Amino acid sequence: MVTALALSSVTAFAANEAMLAGETGDLAKEGEGEGQKVILITIDSMDQHWVNMDKGCQAAAEELGCEYKWMAPEKKEWYEYDFGEETFFATRPDGGIYTSTHEFAKWEQALRKGTVLQENRLSEAWTPQTVVTGSPWSDYQNRPNTAYGYGWFIEPETAESPLRIYHTGDNGGFKILAARYPATETLLLIFANRADWDRYDLFMKLEKILMK
Repeated sequence: MVTALALSSVTAFAANEAMLAGETGDLAKEGEGEGQKVILITIDSMDQHWVNMDKGCQAAAEELGCEYKWMAPEKKEWYEYDFGEETFFATRPDGGIYTSTHEFAKWEQALRKGTVLQENRLSEAWTPQTVVTGSPWSDYQNRPNTAYGYGWFIEPETAESPLRIYHTGDNGGFKILAARYPATETLLLIFANRADWDRYDLFMKLEKILMK
């Protein structure tokens, strides 16, 4: 028997934890997969949740004793067009936060005062932990002089620009960019209800005004 699992990001999110742990539950018992073949089909092989899914499937297949194969293109050849059509996506796994500039400013104040996290933990989050620039695993914010901390993109200070700590957000035709400049304790928020614009370009133009 051949079983093919063709997964999108939403279905993968729901199945990911069980597959990662190799937990087959009531579906089958150890050794009962002999003679069976499972094929995981995904829309690309680049995104980290597909890589994690593959690891979980390998562990589950080994436990069950069945043959396993992952099939996916090496490059992303698909596009999400529905972001400009739907109002919002409550099922997006890494989002689910709806806020305003005023509420976000309150959140920023809570972070600075240590209400949410201790100072050392916040410092770790705002310290480069991995390099994004030139990474073959990330096509998102892959710009020169860019790193990633715990939940934030970080562009270290250079002779031409100050230290930037920022992140973006997209949901159903909405775009945001939230950036902080520790040296001047400046918070820059860009919230928009349209998606047909270059937020990073606007980000750089506003930064020039703020830093004069």
